[in-house]
Amino acid sequence: LVALVALLFQGWVPFTVAIGYVLIGAVYASRETERMRPFEEKKTDARIQLTGHQSDVLTQGQTVTIFASQARESRELQKYADRYQIAWTRRALLFIRANTVLIFGSVLFEAVVLVTLYSRWRAGLATVGDVALYQILVGNVIQQVNGFAKRVNEIQDFVVNAEQGMKLLEVPEEVVDAPGAKKLHVTKGDITFSDARFSYKGREGVVDGISCVIKAGERVALVGRSGAGKSTLFKLLLRLYNLDAGQILIDGQPIHRVTQKSLREAI
Repeated sequence: LVALVALLFQGWVPFTVAIGYVLIGAVYASRETERMRPFEEKKTDARIQLTGHQSDVLTQGQTVTIFASQARESRELQKYADRYQIAWTRRALLFIRANTVLIFGSVLFEAVVLVTLYSRWRAGLATVGDVALYQILVGNVIQQVNGFAKRVNEIQDFVVNAEQGMKLLEVPEEVVDAPGAKKLHVTKGDITFSDARFSYKGREGVVDGISCVIKAGERVALVGRSGAGKSTLFKLLLRLYNLDAGQILIDGQPIHRVTQKSLREAI
């Protein structure tokens, strides 16, 4: 503000140019930032997918090694990395373009002030000290406009990241306690699978109509190839997923009618 007022003493031309530079720079930065928003969202999505896959591979490194899947996982990781790089580059190019326009505007603003000061110096109305002072003031104005553009861009980054987090929090829970669910009361510990059916999204019947009774104290082995559904049965028993059909009972109590907390505490 001090710099703008000081420029007023050098005439209406530099003052008007300064006001126009500040207003146009602020509006342009805001609009360009809004235009970058879809690209920022794509970049954020790509980054989430990349870091998610990295976490999966790192935490399941032993499993990847056991199934000799290093080459496949490397290709998948590279695919996500390439996707993120492309999204980041597109976002960066837009930012560079916007920044270049702001730099061009800064140069034009600087040129107008210099020409005005030079004319006044030739006419004996300004000294070398005035020229140095106003150069500092002009630099301050340019710095504030560029700083505003940078802050607006950073705020948009934060907003997009926060929105992604909120979307995750807004995903409804698939497994919830039934209304009026009661605590599980274990007397013996008999487990019954009654025509239990379940499949993950995009896969057909992982657990397809299993019916069996496991008496308390019995030792039962589940044998099958990888992906046959052995671990899935335990996840269903813990009610980490809901059955598509059928039911699982413990001592005659359907597990979908008892609280999840009491079920898992008992197991």
